[in-house]
Amino acid sequence: MKKLLRIILFLLVCKPVSATAQSWTEVTTSGNYYFGEGNGESYAEADQQALAGLLSQISVNVSVNNKVDNKRMEKDGKLLSDNTTFAATINTISQGSLDSTQTFVLSREPYHIGRFIKKTDLNKIYAGRRMKIQEFIDGAERALTKGKIDVALKSYCWALALTKSMQFASKEQYRGHTLVTWIPERIDDILSDVKVAVTAEEGDEVDLLFTYCGKPVSSIDYTYNDGGVWSNLCTATDGFDRMVLSPGTSHKIYNIDIELEYRGQAQIDPEVAGVLAVVPEMKIKRSLKSVPSKPQPELIAKAPQPESASGHPTASPAVASAPTNSFTQIDPSMFKRPEVIPASEAASYSAVLNDVVRSIKQKNYTPDRSHFTPNGLGIYNRLLKYGNTRVVGEPQFSFTRMGANVVARGLQLSFSFNGGKRKHFTENIVFTFNENSLIDNIAFGLDKTTEDDILGKSAFPEESRMLIVQFLENYKTAFALKRLDFIESIFDDNAKIITGTVIKTSTRTEDNGYKNDERIIYNRETKDSYLKKLARGFGNKEFINIRFNECQVMRPSANDEIYGIQVEQEYYSSNYSDHGYLMLAVNYTDPERPLIFVRTWQPEPDPDFGIYTIYDFPFIGSEKK
Repeated sequence: MKKLLRIILFLLVCKPVSATAQSWTEVTTSGNYYFGEGNGESYAEADQQALAGLLSQISVNVSVNNKVDNKRMEKDGKLLSDNTTFAATINTISQGSLDSTQTFVLSREPYHIGRFIKKTDLNKIYAGRRMKIQEFIDGAERALTKGKIDVALKSYCWALALTKSMQFASKEQYRGHTLVTWIPERIDDILSDVKVAVTAEEGDEVDLLFTYCGKPVSSIDYTYNDGGVWSNLCTATDGFDRMVLSPGTSHKIYNIDIELEYRGQAQIDPEVAGVLAVVPEMKIKRSLKSVPSKPQPELIAKAPQPESASGHPTASPAVASAPTNSFTQIDPSMFKRPEVIPASEAASYSAVLNDVVRSIKQKNYTPDRSHFTPNGLGIYNRLLKYGNTRVVGEPQFSFTRMGANVVARGLQLSFSFNGGKRKHFTENIVFTFNENSLIDNIAFGLDKTTEDDILGKSAFPEESRMLIVQFLENYKTAFALKRLDFIESIFDDNAKIITGTVIKTSTRTEDNGYKNDERIIYNRETKDSYLKKLARGFGNKEFINIRFNECQVMRPSANDEIYGIQVEQEYYSSNYSDHGYLMLAVNYTDPERPLIFVRTWQPEPDPDFGIYTIYDFPFIGSEKK
């Protein structure tokens, strides 16, 4: 909002230059422009009327050539196409046209404003939208290979919505596919391969397993029906989540609706939001899953089998721990797993965690302090305040050694929020015991596929791979639990912190008009200014949740413990969401105190150099110009 106000202020305080009669006559008579005029007591009022007139003229002239209609084609319950009229979406071009239109002040007091755009520039706008469609589809395909069904479905649906707004939508193609028919087929095929099963019922709480092509999904979003009332939007992680029904609810069939369009998240991209606001809601029959309330053995058998303390699979479904249960493309032979501690030694750790789980289930949030260090207890208390907390399934813990510490995995907790944005997340919980067998750290784990993608990078030392996983887990947890002290401790005092922001500017043209441009501005912040901004953001958010979609790890020199971690990040909060690309350059020379010396964030790849990598910031050199 502050950025928008600054832009508006800039437009208002800049002294517009009046157009000559000859120049405006050329615009209105040459046939080379679309244009509109507006009148008003203020500049802003007249300008909005002029923009509306411009868009109306574009609609009249362009929609005549657009043959997309509002027909839906289905066969045997499978959606083949879902088109909408171009006229319904023409006004969404306003977001794009603001980047190429020019403005004339024809008179003042009252204002008489002219807005115009070259017809050739209109084609450039559609070319930009076409590029965005292709980026969404590419992102969907990548997400699908990682089992991230939520990201894949959202990206496909947003690509389809933008396709419907194109000038010749029925002719838009991607790798030989006609998009208005191919994308619905692709979405339908994905949903056909998504299966949902009940794994356990305990009173009014029901555990669910989501699989895609026989493997537990990395992530998926859904809602469920509880006697006529639909739930918050829920997120299942590594296949599992827990439904909480109203007391006394009894169903033989549970109705699950897989989220498709993510209209609530579209504000991160005004162009997409504008299109989704005018196109009909997408309805695909296969997104609705009727799930029998009784456990389905044939699907539960495909659930991941965690390792026990002895290193052998256990019988109960829980978080996956083998590459075969994730979507990693890395060959299992490349993995070097952490040392699994003997069952006799693991018994004492199991007893502690079983006591912790029992307390959470009983809503007894005053834990046995003897199980924790002061640091661990502080994180535990923050964790329980994160949201309405429930245990998912029956934890089956596995314990591995990491230096002098022992790391425990196998617990999943669901967190629900009922404030401004009703949401529900499931997280893998990772406990770290210190050398005195006390819980010293608790973190939200990475999804199984992302974890395996890192652990399978055999070119890097085993210890370094473990440290990278642990660091990313602590990083995302620190933001979720608003641990500003921890975030301060992991940034070098002289860290380079660069953020990219899409801004719109207004510049004067040669013919005395104004042209609007959109570009990414990169701002460098100090550690102090960055932390102050985080503190302000933390203060007005009910919750924060971060998820990583892609993870690339780079190591410039085999002689240094310095790594570049590049991730595609989804950021969710109670009042804001975004998507972008995060790069962290981390020094692991001291394994107990890794330090970030470069952090970059971009809303999208830069057209000149793509996504920042560690190679753009030589350790002893200067940042990329």
